[in-house]
Amino acid sequence: MVRGAAGSRKRGSARLRQRFATLTAARGPVSGRAPATVVSALGAMFISEQPTVHRISPSTLSVVFGTTGQDLCHPTATRRLLPGLATLGRVTSGPRDEASLSVLHVAQPGEYGVVTVLQGLVEDQVGRGWRVGVAGPVPIGTARHLPWKAGRSPGPAVVDEVRRLRAIVRLFAPDVVHLHSSKAGLAGRLVIRGRLPTILQPHAWSFLALTGPVATASLAWERMAVRWADTVLCCSDAERRRGIAAGISGSWSVLPNPVDLDRFPAGSEADRQAARAELGLDAAPLAVCVGRLSAQKGQDVLLDAWPQIRREVPAAELVLVGDGPARSDLEGRAPGGVRFAGRQESVTAWLHAADVVVQPSRYEGLSMSVLEAMASARSVVASDVEGMAEALGEGAGAIVAVEDAVALAQEVSLRLADPARARREGLAGRTRAEQNHDLRRWGEAVAELTAGVRRAHAGR
Repeated sequence: MVRGAAGSRKRGSARLRQRFATLTAARGPVSGRAPATVVSALGAMFISEQPTVHRISPSTLSVVFGTTGQDLCHPTATRRLLPGLATLGRVTSGPRDEASLSVLHVAQPGEYGVVTVLQGLVEDQVGRGWRVGVAGPVPIGTARHLPWKAGRSPGPAVVDEVRRLRAIVRLFAPDVVHLHSSKAGLAGRLVIRGRLPTILQPHAWSFLALTGPVATASLAWERMAVRWADTVLCCSDAERRRGIAAGISGSWSVLPNPVDLDRFPAGSEADRQAARAELGLDAAPLAVCVGRLSAQKGQDVLLDAWPQIRREVPAAELVLVGDGPARSDLEGRAPGGVRFAGRQESVTAWLHAADVVVQPSRYEGLSMSVLEAMASARSVVASDVEGMAEALGEGAGAIVAVEDAVALAQEVSLRLADPARARREGLAGRTRAEQNHDLRRWGEAVAELTAGVRRAHAGR
């Protein structure tokens, strides 16, 4: 009987993988009513910052899933669509003293902002004597590393990703699970489904990266699966408001992203000169943009603005710090005066060298790069996406409309041509970072939230 049950599960998994293969291979125009396309349910659940978007016809979807788009929002949708996954995650946690809580963090990204947040969380929670694990692609600090690799984009591999995460949850037996970003939010909620205290931290909503039917499906998933999170932890109030406006009805918490004020000290004029000498830069007016080279971060908009900036400030130089899928395209279209520094283990010297830091993102939760620039006492020009206005406030830089290259050029030029103004704004940014984004106070707040979520879950 045991061998027969195992064989049945294997056959079910094989059929499910074939369904995914059929779905992701299907191409063609989208037609019919939008709800019919929502049935790309599990395709949309794997959305990440830069997904591979497949255009799928409703007829293919109905063949693959044998259901309609409206069914996705039904409470039993995942049980009917994916019987092989519906029984996963039957995990429980026994009582434990809050002074020695066990927390499992789950994250798909292995670099940039999510990892920076995790590093701060791990350091704080391990320091409290908690048992902390990280399921993800890379070790984080002194937490126990439970290797879990997952792709960014939709595909058949999700079946194995969920099964491997289920095994990790059972092995680690956490009191609380903290899911970071979209893929972990997908896999973790499918595994746990409300059986353990769960914190979901979007780090920017997945549906903001998308258009058309895949965005519709992603949003439908978030509306349905929010029931499996004890709280949705947003890194800015704008991120919370965006979720509510999108029809996501959950329990909300807002704790603005933190920055390590010791790791990113305020840079003086002497620090600026020393950093430029270290990096081989001259005294030319310098703009710096730090982040993954991707459509999300909007470096293409900055390159569109750069010729206008150079007309206003002819000696100006721009450095893009980071790497990513858009690098080749960006290098091919870069005008004069632009340098690509690649991925850097530390960006402190680049921030200290800058006169102004630019963040032209298309969407965010709350940019860590902006907070690091503020802590480094550098003026910031950023696009008007979630978290930017809350972080900068008045006097620490400028906010421009998303994808407005003309306005971006004007604000960057103004600061490159007026270093005294840029320095004043940088000092104002440092003050705001100290007041609103201190890593130590944030760690205390997350610890209180984590313990509170566990207490509330136990009292149900």
